[in-house]
Amino acid sequence: MYKIVTSPAILVTDFMYVGGIGAAFLNAVLIFSFNFFLVKLFKVKINGITIAAFFTVFGFSFFGKNILNILPFYLGGILYSIYTSTDFSEHIVPIAFSSALAPFVSSVAFYGEISYETSYINAILIGILIGFIVVPLSKSLYDFHEGYDLYNLGFTAG
Repeated sequence: MYKIVTSPAILVTDFMYVGGIGAAFLNAVLIFSFNFFLVKLFKVKINGITIAAFFTVFGFSFFGKNILNILPFYLGGILYSIYTSTDFSEHIVPIAFSSALAPFVSSVAFYGEISYETSYINAILIGILIGFIVVPLSKSLYDFHEGYDLYNLGFTAG
C-alpha cells in the first residue's frame, strides 16, 4: 500500500503492478469505504447517481486514484459547503466524480520543479481549490449534459 500511495499515480498507473493485488484491492476498498462512510455520515439519499459515483470511483481506484490524492477534493467540497452554508450531502456526488482529477494532484506532488514538500503542499492546495470550484461549475454546466451521469464531471473537469 505504501508503494501505491507514494507512486506518482499518473493517469494509467496500474496499482496491481505497483503494489500487488492485495494492495490494489486494499486501496480500492479504502476509497469505497471512505465514500460509504461519508454517504452514511451526511445521510445522502441513495439513488442511481450515488451508486454510479460509488462504483465509478471504486473502479478507477485500481489505477490513478489513491486515498491521499482524492482527499483534497473532498476537503474543498466541505469548505465550499461551509462557505455557501449548504449541506455537504448535496455536493458529495459531484465531489466524488471530481476525483477524476486525482492523477493531476499526484502529478503536481511528484513532478514539481521545487522541493518535494513544497510540491506536495501545492498539490494539496490545488486539489482543495478544484474541490471548491467543481460544485458550482458542475451545477452551471448542468444544461449541457442535462443531469449527472458518468461523463458530466469529465466535461466539467476538462
